[in-house]
Amino acid sequence: MSKNNTLENKKNRKLEKQLIAYSLAAGTALLGTSSLKAAIQYTNLGEGINLYTDGAVFDIDFDTADGMTNFAVFFGTYSNRVNVDFRSDNASWRGGNGWSQGDTLVAGAVAFDFGQTINGGAQWGHEATHEMTSTYGNMAFNTAKGDGGSFINTTEKYLGVRFNIGANRHYGWIQVDVGGVSMPTNAVIKGYAYNDVADGSITAGQTIPEAGSLALLALGAAGLAAWRKNR
Repeated sequence: MSKNNTLENKKNRKLEKQLIAYSLAAGTALLGTSSLKAAIQYTNLGEGINLYTDGAVFDIDFDTADGMTNFAVFFGTYSNRVNVDFRSDNASWRGGNGWSQGDTLVAGAVAFDFGQTINGGAQWGHEATHEMTSTYGNMAFNTAKGDGGSFINTTEKYLGVRFNIGANRHYGWIQVDVGGVSMPTNAVIKGYAYNDVADGSITAGQTIPEAGSLALLALGAAGLAAWRKNR
């Protein structure tokens, strides 16, 4: 065998090893194994948790490792309301449509459509600027002042949230369906998710990482097949 052939064979073996490595990485990612950690941590509640009795509450702990509840979704027949409450420091919901109740400012919670981006923004319901006056966010309500809330009589809507894990801020969503035409009759929590990359954005309803990173890995599998075919 000539020296040139020997060098060529070595290069081919090296290239094949690299393509096999890329292919295995792609397969690992696409199968969702734990060796490549996904950025989106998703909890699927199936048919959902249905809140329909007065005072019913569902607590949500995004990062179960710390054992700290971040948010609670509340249903009450008093004023026929669905609220989101913060349960930990630095936990907040994407706010808007604020309205006054006595001396308390209550920031209404914004309902996101599927695919809308959740990250920083102009108004959050509980933060340093008014954390002493805003303890919960209205999602849907019916009072003497009228009915309202961006979640009333909706499905496939998402509450945008943010919270801290240690010193790092994270963004996420909670899917809540609210029944009732002019007043809330129940609230069904269908699932929730967050981006485990600090300060990383998430889109409402997103349950897997963006396709771009997996697609790049998958090129290894495609490249290996094409290279072997053309050898």
